[in-house]
Amino acid sequence: MSWLKFKKNLGKFIKPILIWITINLIFLSKISANTAWEEIQTIETNFIKVLESTPHGLLAGEFDTRIFLIPPPNNSVYLSKDFGRTWDILGLEKRGVLDLKYFDGKIYATTYYTIDSQNGLFFSSDMGESWQNIGPDVSLTKVDRDSKTIYLGTKNYGVYTSQDEGLSWVKIFDGSGTLLQVNEIQSSEDITIVSVANTTYKTTDNGATWEEIEFLKGMIIKSLCINGNVIFAGSSTTTGLYMSKDFGLTWEKVQSFGNYNVEKIIFFSGIYYVGRYNPENQTNSVYFSSDEGISWNDTGLNNISYNKVSSLSPIFSKPSYLFSVITNTGIFKYQIPSYEPANFPFLNIPWEFENENELTDNITSFFDHSYPLLGYSYFAEPEIEKYSTLNFLGYKDVQPKIYYSSHSGIDFSLK
Repeated sequence: MSWLKFKKNLGKFIKPILIWITINLIFLSKISANTAWEEIQTIETNFIKVLESTPHGLLAGEFDTRIFLIPPPNNSVYLSKDFGRTWDILGLEKRGVLDLKYFDGKIYATTYYTIDSQNGLFFSSDMGESWQNIGPDVSLTKVDRDSKTIYLGTKNYGVYTSQDEGLSWVKIFDGSGTLLQVNEIQSSEDITIVSVANTTYKTTDNGATWEEIEFLKGMIIKSLCINGNVIFAGSSTTTGLYMSKDFGLTWEKVQSFGNYNVEKIIFFSGIYYVGRYNPENQTNSVYFSSDEGISWNDTGLNNISYNKVSSLSPIFSKPSYLFSVITNTGIFKYQIPSYEPANFPFLNIPWEFENENELTDNITSFFDHSYPLLGYSYFAEPEIEKYSTLNFLGYKDVQPKIYYSSHSGIDFSLK
């Protein structure tokens, strides 16, 4: 056999193998994850009510009504810095924590029980090293806020708002009783929505005026998610999920989701996650949609229990994780599948542009420092910021809590 003929036959044999390898490498580069749910066994209580993600780790609030136990439940706030492997108690022991909110470096915690003549809302500006009670003196269910207003939901007194960081409070609805129990609060800079018993209200002026959302009347909304002008509202009855695409002006039922109980819904990295309960087989799972509710897929949690998914919280990392709480059952962790491009040109401009000036005139990145001026001799970093770091989640601190102040690179944030 001649050398040329040998090479030709060898090429016929190797080419299909190379194609097969290439196809498989492309497929593997697009999705890589262990998608099974894992129950977290390292926290000492099954009575976690709420989770909240922070730049420092995952917060968990405990609410156990069995205060007659000896010793009594901790009923406190916990923090895990290692994806649920270990937990530290941050305080508020015995108070019963029903909701948590992390905002601008502060933790807000709503409490149920009165301890040492204090009740209501507590906040910490040092990640739980100290707590301050800022009222009001009632049992609380929910907390959220925007840049101007703190919104509180109560057990029997409706909604309270404060525009002076908790120095004074305004009660929004007259009266008291079970019809004023707040199920959920969700706030953005454009709109805040509150579900009170079987009625839902919205405000677009930071809580100054409120308007009932007639479409959702009687739906018993337990979960809300605001993502720009898109809003999802989930019913705790078997009426399912509702959606608005115009800041709550008009609504429609999400037919593709079905008639299931919805206790929690969040948006993370372009995907909606919903805690769904099927009363027919008493099964909880978490469903996700990457096309704004057109289609839904099961993540496979499938926990058989009367209890429901009361909280969902993501952790942005590589890989990213989703944590869910099933009431009085425990915390579960799910590794979110990571999708990566098969081919990504090195140092290619990551957006389309018509004019090269767009590359310098538009700010399209998050910096991990306040002043990215390393090596820029005309304007130095201010002395007071020399050792501070501002991370991409908006949290700023100094060594030794956060290192790595300035550098000459730009960190692009993906969607």
